[in-house]
Amino acid sequence: LKNCEQQYEAMKIENEEEVARYYKLKKKLELVQDQMSVMMNEPKYLLPFLQPGRLVTVSYPEEKKPLLFYCHINLMQN
Repeated sequence: LKNCEQQYEAMKIENEEEVARYYKLKKKLELVQDQMSVMMNEPKYLLPFLQPGRLVTVSYPEEKKPLLFYCHINLMQN
């Protein structure tokens, strides 16, 4: 354990501030991409693009299912 602690203390990261800034930007980008994905899947933004003949991509990232493609034929709203 002491050996590991010594190795940890001996580590030197060059440009640590830049690395930290890059990490924070990357996390912020992931958050914005998630927010955009949620917004784009809302019916009020999605429905105008569902025109007959359009190819629709369906994915299930949380279930790790493969990407599926469908051809949109018609849309019926209640």
